[in-house]
Amino acid sequence: MEVYATSYLIFILLINHAVPISAINKIEAFNCPPVLCSESPWTDRCSCQQDCYLYDECCSDRLNHTASDLETPYPSMYYSCNNINGGTYYQFHRCPTNYDVTEHVNNCENPNSDQQLHDKTSKKLYRNLYCALCHREEYILWKISYQCFYKDDIPNITVDNILCIFNNKSCEIYNQVPSNEFNQYLYRCTPYVSVCALHNTNKTLDNLCENKPMRLVNANNTMFRNIYCALCNGIEADDIKCGTNTRNIRTHILGKYSEAEDYITFVGLVISIPALAITIIVYLCIPDLRTLPGKLLISLLSAMLIAELLLFISLQVTTSTVLCTALAILKHYSFVATFFWTNVVSCNAWYTFSGFIQHRSSGKGTKRLVLYSLYAWICPLVIVTVSLILEYTPGNHGLSPEYGKCTCWISNRKSVRWLFSVPVIIILCLNIIAFILIARGLYMANKLSAKYLSKHNKLEFIACIKLFFIMGFTWTFQFLHVITEIEEFSLIFYILNSFLGVFISLSFLITKTVCHHITKRHRPISKYLQTKSNAISSTSHRILSTHTNTNTTYV
Repeated sequence: MEVYATSYLIFILLINHAVPISAINKIEAFNCPPVLCSESPWTDRCSCQQDCYLYDECCSDRLNHTASDLETPYPSMYYSCNNINGGTYYQFHRCPTNYDVTEHVNNCENPNSDQQLHDKTSKKLYRNLYCALCHREEYILWKISYQCFYKDDIPNITVDNILCIFNNKSCEIYNQVPSNEFNQYLYRCTPYVSVCALHNTNKTLDNLCENKPMRLVNANNTMFRNIYCALCNGIEADDIKCGTNTRNIRTHILGKYSEAEDYITFVGLVISIPALAITIIVYLCIPDLRTLPGKLLISLLSAMLIAELLLFISLQVTTSTVLCTALAILKHYSFVATFFWTNVVSCNAWYTFSGFIQHRSSGKGTKRLVLYSLYAWICPLVIVTVSLILEYTPGNHGLSPEYGKCTCWISNRKSVRWLFSVPVIIILCLNIIAFILIARGLYMANKLSAKYLSKHNKLEFIACIKLFFIMGFTWTFQFLHVITEIEEFSLIFYILNSFLGVFISLSFLITKTVCHHITKRHRPISKYLQTKSNAISSTSHRILSTHTNTNTTYV
């Protein structure tokens, strides 16, 4: 993807949080990468355990390999994830709704009545004997032990000493399993929200929250069963993070042509990178193109080339590595720099066509080039520096870019918005304003005498018009896709954007100046070859004549 191809990602990141929840096919835009037991059996976002179906926690590829068709999952209303001896395990703490012994129900659901015991048959863990009784289960009590802390040595400890220590809350109570064999029946868990809020009115989200496979997400230090449970509890998409850590959700827009778009992007990069390199070399080699606008174009294409090279490399790199983090930082800088250079090209064109045409010269503008370069290279550096400060500054400010966590890019969507999207959107708006002013400048130029509109200025304006129409035509399809949601418009947009570097290269290489220079360089070679050919022909003719005369003499 080129600079404006990257704008597609920006645009989606800005609008996807506003996608109506009713459009369920677009909710997948916020989904985390799938978690599969076949790839990693040790995941914290769902379960790969043999009995995961009993607690409805199986990863998506584990669902079809369990005994879920033989046994019914435990009703989630009867158990919860509780802290026991420093770990978190599922514990049954509620009685069935049809159980009518009030004393048992009240004692079972009393949070201060933790005795811990196992069912003899299923080995389920109950809070106390009353919970086991109301579920009509035989039980095995856990062992209870006390660990007390006292500063002074007590040579002859008595019951009174123990009671004194205990009453002063210097003891801790530990529940221990009846025997080691019961450890295997303890089902570890992570506390999470598995139901929608009462005020939620979206029944589809409610259904997805309950029935979609478990993929834990984190939002505001609260765990949710999946993305749908978070959304139906009023959580903003920007605040949702994958798994039990702080990794942000990887945004991936699922569409009818997603796989084709991936291939198009890859092929587009492979072709566009050499095309951009050739264009830069041609502009460096032809003196007539090394004007100020030509140098600005070289700088723009150079930034775009660097960004595309980094993007191509990052496609082959594993995430969460030092290299991936470095690539993410460099990509951030190079893409932002590319946008700033588009702003420079637009502003310079406006400078030429803003009613001051008759006062402009066609010189190389070294001073302006230096100022432009400082603006286009240093401003992105400031943005990336701020990003790095946020990345390595302690504290939960919510704007840490998290370079290279999910992909070799900025992983925190809030950071993408404020540290990448907002500056770029501002630049794009300024470019549009500049093009409007350029059109006004052209109108004024047409009213002036032709002597004021130099050939240099005409070429500069034509260059800006090329950029404007190539990029504008491409973005038309993106806006049509957003408005109509017709996937074919998205596919056309991907094709045009992926090969944007090729289109720009062709538009700036197939010009009279380039063709004239190539023809001019070709003429001396042709003339030399023609002269050489004539000389060889003349020499051959003389040799042939001499040979003929010699033969005649001997006769």
